[in-house]
Amino acid sequence: MSVSEATHSYSEFRGDQDGKKQPNIATSKSFLLFMFVAFVLGVILVVIGSNLGKSPTTVPAWALTSFIQQINGSVYTSANMSGSGYTQVFNAQYDYETPYIIVVCANYADVNLTFWFAWSFHLQMNMRGGGYSPAGWSYCDGCVILDMSNLTSVTLDMENMTVTADVGANMATIYQALQSVGWMAPITPVTNISIGGYTLGGGSHPMNRLLGLAVDSVQQFGALAADQTWLIANSTNSSGLWWALRGGGGGNFAIVVNVTFQAYPAVPTAIGGWITWPMSQSANVTSAYDTAAFGYTSGQNGSFWGFNLAWRSNATGMFITLSGGWFGPIAEGLAALAPFRAISGGDVNLVNGSYYDVMDYLFMFNNQTLRRVNFTTQSGFFTQNNGSSTVVSGGFNTDVMNALTQAQMNYSWNDFQIGVWIEPFGDGYAVNNVAPNETAFWARNSAGVFGLYLIWNTTYAPGGNQTAIAQANATNAANAIYQQLTPYLMSTNTTTPSTTLAFVSYPMNITSFGPAYYGGNFQQLQAMKEAYDPYNWIYFPQGVPLPS
Repeated sequence: MSVSEATHSYSEFRGDQDGKKQPNIATSKSFLLFMFVAFVLGVILVVIGSNLGKSPTTVPAWALTSFIQQINGSVYTSANMSGSGYTQVFNAQYDYETPYIIVVCANYADVNLTFWFAWSFHLQMNMRGGGYSPAGWSYCDGCVILDMSNLTSVTLDMENMTVTADVGANMATIYQALQSVGWMAPITPVTNISIGGYTLGGGSHPMNRLLGLAVDSVQQFGALAADQTWLIANSTNSSGLWWALRGGGGGNFAIVVNVTFQAYPAVPTAIGGWITWPMSQSANVTSAYDTAAFGYTSGQNGSFWGFNLAWRSNATGMFITLSGGWFGPIAEGLAALAPFRAISGGDVNLVNGSYYDVMDYLFMFNNQTLRRVNFTTQSGFFTQNNGSSTVVSGGFNTDVMNALTQAQMNYSWNDFQIGVWIEPFGDGYAVNNVAPNETAFWARNSAGVFGLYLIWNTTYAPGGNQTAIAQANATNAANAIYQQLTPYLMSTNTTTPSTTLAFVSYPMNITSFGPAYYGGNFQQLQAMKEAYDPYNWIYFPQGVPLPS
């Protein structure tokens, strides 16, 4: 892997002192004609007060042809979309949707032109980096897909120890760049997740407690604003947008094309991997987890703890798995893991060595376990239990087991795989040391991220429309488990009645998503939406809405 200076990184941002940047774009006669027509249509739409949630304008054949000719990358229409490799996303249940066109951008000029095209003809446009949006927001029926997966440049600034990555750059690419110079950063060891959507949603990873969330290390964003100007958003230029993009979700305020984040010297040693036990050991495992993750005593450094815990059920049985890493002195890590290794029945797969040895192992583990499937999810944030170190043992563990057992009684494991997990934050560690309103990511005072996933299989859905039946059963099962576990999750008092907090874009069927995702930051995010996208051109169903 080579780390090269991105040829387009800032050649298309030429700015004035307020941070606004004008795009470098082609000036061919056909392009200017297209842009003139697009401008006239766009003005008409603005005058009549339309927004992207309403009916699109019919696109003349000549306009589509002209647009395709100007794109440096590739454009896929109904004529050549099938089999292109760009019609599949990670959550396979959205494969039935058929976009109007998919534009695979080769550079930032393609991004600019695609936005003009969608804006001019009143077409909804969904943005895609790696296609890992759990709620399917990187794909849609009848819309324009702005695919930035080929924007993958990674640039290292050795003097300032920062990394600038295009939004299509995936975790493996960025990790290899970091490894080449002995750095680490708040990335997650999942190969094909791109930096764009991951960062904009907050960016949780195994080193949360040491480095904070990904957004806590972001120095600036490069973005195309809704008024078609290029912006560099940081703490001094377009600072309101910089605040909003750090946890305010993707596809809300501007089209982000690159992210610059702080890197750090890699920790010298680490331990990582996974241990899996039969569910009969869950009481012992959760008790040990609460002690290891939340019950640290003097002389121990809990910031090194980066193991999550997952309860899983599938056709072969019910299991509980510890996975992740310890990013600190090996002797101390071995002591922290000793209680887990003493629990009988565990299948132990751990390595110790350098930070890179462990990250390589975790990338391998996640590549084996993560695959393109039909799934539904829910999410939340664990309460701190009033300072108690009891978070997942006791009542929570019992209720998880009861919920999974009930689901097993109601549905065949041939139909579903179910998992519940925690990724730890905790008081006194990096994530919670940031105030809730310092970035757009609100849930700063929790014990950690709660997640629920349910993978479903259409093969075993009985009779009729198999996909619809399996999807409905999966949704019902996930909702039932989530409702049973809601008492353990944080709520926000910014609404009446209060709303259970959730991770951005993870619940599949949520109505009050604004307060749930953003808590007390929601109104400020609406203000930023009005400031940077007053006509709601950058739109998707769970996007931050304009103030009512």
